[in-house]
Amino acid sequence: MIIKWLAERDIDFFTPSTAKAPQVTDQLAEVKRELRLDEPVRTSRDNPMIFFALP
Repeated sequence: MIIKWLAERDIDFFTPSTAKAPQVTDQLAEVKRELRLDEPVRTSRDNPMIFFALP
């Protein structure tokens, strides 16, 4: 798993994963509701996206 790999290498990361950071997921969902962007665009609850910042 990518989170384990990052942690083993002491690499900071941000995750909005429901399993790993439910409070972040809730906060993001609230912002989406406020902006009226909360209608799902897909049926899956999986979110396989990953982003990297290059130095």
